[in-house]
Amino acid sequence: MPPPNWFEKWIRIHGADLKGASIIVPGTAAFTAVDFGHPPAWESDTFLGAGDTRKITIPNKLAGRYYFRATICWEKSDNRDFEVPDRNKSCFLAYLTKNGDTLASHLEDTHMSVAPVVEAAKTVMYVLWEGTLRKDDYIKLCVKHEGTINGSTGHPISVTANVWLILRRLGPPV
Repeated sequence: MPPPNWFEKWIRIHGADLKGASIIVPGTAAFTAVDFGHPPAWESDTFLGAGDTRKITIPNKLAGRYYFRATICWEKSDNRDFEVPDRNKSCFLAYLTKNGDTLASHLEDTHMSVAPVVEAAKTVMYVLWEGTLRKDDYIKLCVKHEGTINGSTGHPISVTANVWLILRRLGPPV
């Protein structure tokens, strides 16, 4: 949710609120970068370029310390609830990349999350990160589903990762 208008008059906030999705078809072995092709809910500057809606790029003169939070809601493509067999055969993963490298290759941060399947219509996971980004640095959020989810017909079905992402500049580089 964007900050209230009166707040921006006192403190200039830089960042973006984005919505994205990634559909993972059965048998996909690799991580997939989330596409933030939906119009931004709020964006103070041009963090999301038209050329590649999977990259969040730091604009000119906005190098600094950033806070990143992604909420990922995993859903079965048949819109049915996850069940115990789904839990026993699945793992949901997400991680961030910085300039094409995993954050593990950057000494300041490394994050990977695993979300268990619960007996619910959806399973939700969070990815949190705080770190320094320089001009033209870019980050991507990558997701993956390991295992097999069967639909009502007993055949494997795809899984969708719906993502709500918040990026906020906390201040200049330290």
